Amino acid sequence: MEFLRTNDNGADIYTDYGHHPTEINAVYHAMRKKYHDKKIIAIVQPHQLRRVLEFRHERVRVLKQFDTLYLYPIFAAREDVTVLLKEYNHSWISAAVTAEDVGRELALQVQGKYITEVAHVQEIMENAEGNEVVVLFTAGSLDYQIRKL
Repeated sequence: MEFLRTNDNGADIYTDYGHHPTEINAVYHAMRKKYHDKKIIAIVQPHQLRRVLEFRHERVRVLKQFDTLYLYPIFAAREDVTVLLKEYNHSWISAAVTAEDVGRELALQVQGKYITEVAHVQEIMENAEGNEVVVLFTAGSLDYQIRKL
């Protein structure tokens, strides 16, 4: 977990490479202990579609803990999405034909909001209030983009 900055409203902003449910859960509990009186906003860019599909139940359970959750498109590096969707033919993704379909369905299951633009991520980071803390979980392209902001 890396502290990035405090925004103009007093909200602390962190980033973390964590992309496995166990890692995300550990960060959540560390943040909850440190910021017990603040809302925790998570922006998650899942890394690799296979991991999302393999650890779906754990991921849903962990992500539901956050006060507010935003899901960014899955970073599906080095993966054949068509093959993976056939391999993991679960009923919850039966209509999925892209990694984005899986991401949108995951957002629904965790009562999160699916966002696709870096500008929206920047807006969340800039507009977070002093009674909130923002944690970005990204192991993919979003990490490079947020560091430029």
